[in-house]
Amino acid sequence: MTITISKGGQISLPAMLRRRWGTGAVVLDDRGDHVTIRPLPADPVSAAQGALRKPRRTAESDRARERREALIREQKRG
Repeated sequence: MTITISKGGQISLPAMLRRRWGTGAVVLDDRGDHVTIRPLPADPVSAAQGALRKPRRTAESDRARERREALIREQKRG
């Protein structure tokens, strides 16, 4: 798809893309030799929610950690 840049430096995204992305705003990433256009979520905070969440601890992971720690303690005792 080819998009023309106006004299004022503006581009128009086709309605098909705007509808598919469901957004009225985009992020332009300058990659040096090309530009990447990505849709910006309507609510960036909600879109990022949970992205940094740590995996849940399970009983099995707790037992495995305790076994590793016990092994380390035993090795230190010699």
